[in-house]
Amino acid sequence: MLFSFTLLPGCYVVTSAFSFNNLYNSRKPVSEALHDPELSQVTRSRLKQLDSILKFARANGLQTAGAYKYYVDLQADKHVTYTVQAVEALRFKAKTWWFPVVGKVPYLGFFEKAQRDAKALELRKQNFDINKGEAYAFSSLGWFDDPVYSYMLSTSLSSLANVVFHELVHRTLWVEDEVLFNEQLATYIADVLTIQYLQSLSLKNDLDRYFQKKSDRELFSKWLTALKRELEKLYANKRKEDSDTLLTMKKSIFHKYLGSLKPRFALIDYVANNAEEDESSEGGWNNATIMASNLYSPQESLFAEPFVCVGGDVTAFMKALKKALSVQEDPQQALKGLCKLGTQKPSAAELGKEDEE
Repeated sequence: MLFSFTLLPGCYVVTSAFSFNNLYNSRKPVSEALHDPELSQVTRSRLKQLDSILKFARANGLQTAGAYKYYVDLQADKHVTYTVQAVEALRFKAKTWWFPVVGKVPYLGFFEKAQRDAKALELRKQNFDINKGEAYAFSSLGWFDDPVYSYMLSTSLSSLANVVFHELVHRTLWVEDEVLFNEQLATYIADVLTIQYLQSLSLKNDLDRYFQKKSDRELFSKWLTALKRELEKLYANKRKEDSDTLLTMKKSIFHKYLGSLKPRFALIDYVANNAEEDESSEGGWNNATIMASNLYSPQESLFAEPFVCVGGDVTAFMKALKKALSVQEDPQQALKGLCKLGTQKPSAAELGKEDEE
């Protein structure tokens, strides 16, 4: 996930910058944090494994310089950022905000939950569907030495590796005004690298569990696509039906997909996990929840063929994609163009020297 507060108007700049500064100044080197006697066994273990994850990322062409050298201890119940997204109630059109470098983004991030909730209430009063989320990591796209936060270390090794790989993809390549593409690219590459990383350590149990989660995520993605498609058909009738009728029909569709059409997950119920806690949503779901979930929904079919076309190697793929984007602004078209390059991997000279710590 990306978070930025640069050049936003008014108090948002002041409070975000102040909160970020407090967090950033509380950081300590990972090597120093490991000597803290109050560090939990799980946190200590994950911090020790972080170096291995970063080395694996660097060996696969991701930019790691300056990343995750520091540790920030958050309060037990605190996430790194709290997000809010707003989408029209009868159309999949998100409200966006503009930031330098990154361009338009369909969400705002806050370091304090109360500030996020106040913004969500303001947007809800404007008749937007709202989704409130939390993040336990974000990328500054290399503008800062992103620290590792304690919340990142409270999960499994595979989850830690996945989120680190995901954020490092953002650090390596970011396409302005293309948040959906950026998030789906990071999701795909992080998935590939997490599997390879677990295989490299011969962690069969972790790998089996990861594949179960991957299967559940793919099942969720199909459910989400079908739900969004049916709602889009409904919203296309906007001129034929009045708003109240459309809202009633919208509610009926959600009821169906949260009932008889809800998938049976093997390990993780992603439908429940992604539901909006607000009571104004139908079963915890609305247009904003759909678009928020879609940002991180796996899109293997979009990336798999181009990935294979350049040799099935993350370093080669990221280099080829970056080069393609330098001549083709549309990331979808840039992806399609990769297969014209053939399956020959670039030479070591073409790949360039890997970044150093």
